Amino acid sequence: MKLNLEKIISYEESDIKDGQPWYGFHDREGNRFICSYYRDYIGYVENEKVVWTMGRINPELAPKHYDIEIYTPKYISRMYHEEAYLISESKYAYKLDIKNMKISKLIDYQGNGIQDAGCAVCDLEDHIWVNNVRGSKIFHFDSQGKLIETIGKNEVGFNKGQ
Repeated sequence: MKLNLEKIISYEESDIKDGQPWYGFHDREGNRFICSYYRDYIGYVENEKVVWTMGRINPELAPKHYDIEIYTPKYISRMYHEEAYLISESKYAYKLDIKNMKISKLIDYQGNGIQDAGCAVCDLEDHIWVNNVRGSKIFHFDSQGKLIETIGKNEVGFNKGQ
């Protein structure tokens, strides 16, 4: 197989260039998001333009910005049974109601014993799964943020031999 490099995009001046976010995600319907870990904001990209941003700072990439206190956003996951997204950041998992553009804290990582959250993702039932990177554990929550179970023993090597 031969691969050809189509183009190189340099993001030195902006988090988005030629309609492409430097770090982002898309959902199952093809909606695209920008996620700026170091600048504490997320945004929605449509037709190669940022439509809105949300975060502690306004990156001035979109006509609409929503001020919210998020720190180091890591991942965005679509919920299947609600018009909502799950946003992972360093301290919490948030639920973003996209009809009303309202955000609410759903899971307090530290309050649930998660020392170093990786990403929070939704399954087909809108249950939320969070990996605890340094704790070698997986946390399973219902769609309202109530802890259902934990998997793993807090041991490096995550369930060796099983």
